[in-house]
Amino acid sequence: TELGLSHLNRFGSFHDWFVEPFIQYRGLTQRGFALNEGTEVARYRWNTSELGVRLGKNISHRFRTYAGLGYAHHELELKIGQPSLDIIPNEKVAYLSAGLIYDSLNDAVFPSKGGYFNWESRYHSDDLGADFEGFNHRIHWQKAFAMGRQTILTSIKASTGDDEQALAAATFLGGLGNLSGMTERQLIGRHTFFSRLMLTRRLSSDRQLLKMPLHVGMSLEAGNAWQFKSQAKLDDLIYAGSLFMGLDTPMGPLFLGYGRTDRHDDAFYLRFGSLLFD
Repeated sequence: TELGLSHLNRFGSFHDWFVEPFIQYRGLTQRGFALNEGTEVARYRWNTSELGVRLGKNISHRFRTYAGLGYAHHELELKIGQPSLDIIPNEKVAYLSAGLIYDSLNDAVFPSKGGYFNWESRYHSDDLGADFEGFNHRIHWQKAFAMGRQTILTSIKASTGDDEQALAAATFLGGLGNLSGMTERQLIGRHTFFSRLMLTRRLSSDRQLLKMPLHVGMSLEAGNAWQFKSQAKLDDLIYAGSLFMGLDTPMGPLFLGYGRTDRHDDAFYLRFGSLLFD
């Protein structure tokens, strides 16, 4: 379950500037897996409460930059099994952030042209009340190319930071289009790398009476997650691929797919929501 509230105010004639307060709560079930295996050995409840404010500038209708201040509380409660995540189960977070976003994709689900870039860095400070101090950085880049009804979408995302046992620095991999063949959020780490090449083809026509675009596609993927920088090596990359169908329904995008990794993990998926922004 995820609840969010945000609001955008503009400062009179300074219409390119904005202030964005936010408050959100997120509660999810997180599985724990045996090291280097796909065997589930634990199940957790992960609760996050967060509030903060961002101040930024819209440089153009496609590009914005911002700085912010945020506070959060993370709580990880073991429900079933044996502890399997090397993470402190309870922490307070206080951070300063800076970032920029560029988005020229022509669609948030099945883009045929444009690009996307998102960078954010956070400094967690014990002077502000955090349980730890240090940096973490995240970056996400995508580019779409159209060839008739075919679209090629390339993606790279990565995260890194200080080697702290912090829930706030955790990043996930796993799921359809996000190391296909693994379960959702199977891999967790403070340092991650992921790249993907996706090919889709639109089967339905714009002239159809009921416009619910049907797409088929495939992906080739590589990535992994590590707890410490010293562990991060290209030799450890996991390679994966998927085949899927996607339908853009009035209720949102729906995907049916199958994925497999080079480590023999495989899974079938029924997924609601875009594949672009995990």
